[in-house]
Order: sequence, then C-alpha cells, then structure tokens
Amino acid sequence: MLVETVEKKSIKGLKPVEIANKAIEKMNRKLIDEVFLIIQNDRELISNYLYAVGGNKLGEVNMAIARQIGRAYGLKGVEKKRNDKPSCTLIKSHAILKFNIE
Repeated sequence: MLVETVEKKSIKGLKPVEIANKAIEKMNRKLIDEVFLIIQNDRELISNYLYAVGGNKLGEVNMAIARQIGRAYGLKGVEKKRNDKPSCTLIKSHAILKFNIE
C-alpha cells in the first residue's frame, strides 16, 4: 500500500507533494539569480555575456536571459514580487518566477 503511505501527512502535517511544492516555491525565489551566478562564475559564459552587453543595453540582455529561463522551465507567468537582493553582481534585482504546480 505504497500510495496510502505516500499520501499520509508527515509528522509536521505536510504531504510529500506539499513538501515538494514548498521547496519549489523557495527555488522560484532564486532561480534567475542562480542562473546568473552560473554565468558570472563560468569563464566562457561571462566572456560571452560581456560581449553581448557590449553590443546591447544591459537591461535588454538580462531580460532576454530571464525570459529564456522562464521558457526553459515552462513557466506560466511571472509574479509581481521581486528579489531585490540577488547574490549575483550581474543583476540588481529580478522577478520571482511562478511555476505551474498542479
């Protein structure tokens, strides 16, 4: 009866699906920041990023990257909330992405 066991709530009262959804919500808050950190810390990616910024407006490059992150993860929309304290120094703030969780 694995299904019955999995559907039972944990000691704190959350089902496994609810635990996953809470973790996904936390990841949503920092997904864009994490991708920009990868770019920032990778020699090849940062070189290409700086080249792209040199020929375009910084905001346009960052928005294009953020939009691609959304497309790659199948996002349904973007919340109005923002992360105004990202770890990455390439961006000042970013939107918090919203996943379609069913």
